[in-house]
Amino acid sequence: MTSDHETGRPAAASLSGAPSLSGPLTGPLKSYLGHHLPRAATSAAELDALRRRAWKQDGVLSLRDGDDRLSWPERELVRQLGERLYGARAITIIDQD
Repeated sequence: MTSDHETGRPAAASLSGAPSLSGPLTGPLKSYLGHHLPRAATSAAELDALRRRAWKQDGVLSLRDGDDRLSWPERELVRQLGERLYGARAITIIDQD
């Protein structure tokens, strides 16, 4: 069993039996590789730039079936291609009460 550095008491265990992560080193765990990962795009403009770069550099096309820049027949084609290649999407019903 492990013990707490400062108090010498046994470390608290979680329900799964693993030691808890409470104490002086709490907070999100950081990875050595974290600084090599790209940061997440946060705005619509950044996402659009990412999609544009993927298309121009790699020929990867990323579309939303609800993209307002597409006409209805284009959006329907995107939906049909997605279903053909990847299967039907899950339908989420929102209660509007």
